Amino acid sequence: MRKTQTVTLDKNAVAIVKEVSITDIRYLLSLSEKISQGEPLRVLTEHFDELLTIIHRFCELPKDYEVDELSGSELVQLWNGFIEVNSDFLAKAGALKPPPTTA
Repeated sequence: MRKTQTVTLDKNAVAIVKEVSITDIRYLLSLSEKISQGEPLRVLTEHFDELLTIIHRFCELPKDYEVDELSGSELVQLWNGFIEVNSDFLAKAGALKPPPTTA
C-alpha cells in the first residue's frame, strides 16, 4: 500500500500526496539524468505535460484546484509532502548516485 500525507493548501483545501510508483520512479530518474547534464529548462519545456501527469498521479488536489493555477508556495508545500512521503526512495536514489568526477 502506498504511503500518503495530507497537505493543507489553505484553511479549506487539503491535498493528498502519495508515494510514487515504480513507473514514476523510472521516469523521474530518466529526467534527472537530463537535468544533471545541465538541461533543466529543456526538460521542463519538452516534458511539461508528462510532468503534469506525474503530479496528478502522486497528488490528489481538492476538486476546485488545478495544477496550472497553483502558486509557488502551494507547490513548495506539495514538494515538501512529496519528499516526506517518498523519503525511502529518495534516500536509496541518493545512495545510488555515482560519486562526482574530478577533472
